[in-house]
Amino acid sequence: LFRSTQYNMSSTVAVDKTLAFLFPRDAAQPTVADMARFIKALKGEPTSMETAYKISEEKSVFIRFRSQEAMNFVYANNSKSLPFRYTDGNEVAVTMSVAGNTRYVRIFDLPPEIPDADLVSVMAKYGTVKRTVREKFPAEYQLNMYTGIRGVYIDVKKEIPEIVYFRNRKGRLYYDGLIQKCFNCNSDTHFKKACPVLCEQQKEDAQRPVSHVVNKFEEKTKEQIDDIVDGSLSNNEVHTKKQAKTKKKETKRQRSFESNPDSDSVLNQQTHKKQNKADPLSSDSDNSLTTVSDATVNRRRYRIATYEWIDDQSE
Repeated sequence: LFRSTQYNMSSTVAVDKTLAFLFPRDAAQPTVADMARFIKALKGEPTSMETAYKISEEKSVFIRFRSQEAMNFVYANNSKSLPFRYTDGNEVAVTMSVAGNTRYVRIFDLPPEIPDADLVSVMAKYGTVKRTVREKFPAEYQLNMYTGIRGVYIDVKKEIPEIVYFRNRKGRLYYDGLIQKCFNCNSDTHFKKACPVLCEQQKEDAQRPVSHVVNKFEEKTKEQIDDIVDGSLSNNEVHTKKQAKTKKKETKRQRSFESNPDSDSVLNQQTHKKQNKADPLSSDSDNSLTTVSDATVNRRRYRIATYEWIDDQSE
């Protein structure tokens, strides 16, 4: 769908003894007169130069020398950033570099919010970054919009991998001469998705019997049952402790009653009142409710009456 930007003669032909002068992306194209003026201003003999030409798509002017020594002299005796003056008086700064190792690297799958400075910072690990671009839809689509594909012109000094991360976002890279490499087995004969080792593992997983999955489910179910049993045992232990605590309180109350019946009677009467207050339908005259306090009072009256009867008999 999208038109790729073709760059770099070195991907098809060997470029040697050539210097490249890169213009800013918004710079105007130089004329032949502008190029002639620039060449004469360089520190070096024009007679040592063989060809001067421009490639508009790459925003660069190239100078090919008759010998490697002549190229090295100009490269060593001129600043890497040079002024380029147009006939109309405008001036821009161009960047000088040795041509031949420059690649146009296309970067996919990155959001537009990632700034170009991040691309330069990360790609600088693999060479000297000259310029970054944001590709647009081709003119025939009549859309003045970016495609989301980023581009980096870089003098490659180190092999660039297929995947590079920018702010924890995975960028997929492509450039002419990219060496295909499998990140699963490190083979250079295929990519990861076509790795025979990985394909064999996926095939084994697909052919794995269903019983293996069932056994995993049964093991998980057994673990859940064990957890439930452990929880039940824990609840039973708590219930037993509560019963023991209640029994201890009742024993203590019984001892208090035996040592002081009057105080226990008053306590039971207060308990009886609380019960009646909780149940508004109950009444104090309900003889169907037998309390400890009633039994205690009756017992005391029986004892008193008995003692009086014995005393009367003795008299």
